[in-house]
Parts: sequence; structure tokens; C-alpha cells
Amino acid sequence: MNKELFEAAEIAKFNPKELGEYWGSLKNFRDWYSVMSTQLKKGREEGLKEGLEKGLGQGRKEECFKNAKK
Repeated sequence: MNKELFEAAEIAKFNPKELGEYWGSLKNFRDWYSVMSTQLKKGREEGLKEGLEKGLGQGRKEECFKNAKK
């Protein structure tokens, strides 16, 4: 809590140029974070889909072998 108050007090002392740079930097960070979060989510979804497809394919092969042995 004290750290947040200290940071807020520091930001309040910024001159207009520094404040503009601060907000620009914050916007860049938030944009970057959003892009990275979205890509991570997409990657996990694609990985899960691919894993399920491989698992189902492997299961079908095993079922075929099991049926062929009968």
C-alpha cells in the first residue's frame, strides 16, 4: 500500500512532458501485454486442438489393431 502511494506521489510531481512520456510508456506496456496475452491464449488453444487430434488419431489406430487381432 505504501509503495502505491509513493508511486502516485512521484507521478503527481511530473511536469507535463514527463507525464506525457509516462502515459505513453504505460500505453505501450499495456498494448504489449495485451498482444502477448492474446498470443499465449491462441497458442494454448491451438496446442490443445492439435493434441486432441493426435490423441484421437492414435486411439483410432489402436482400435483398428485391436479389431484386426480378433
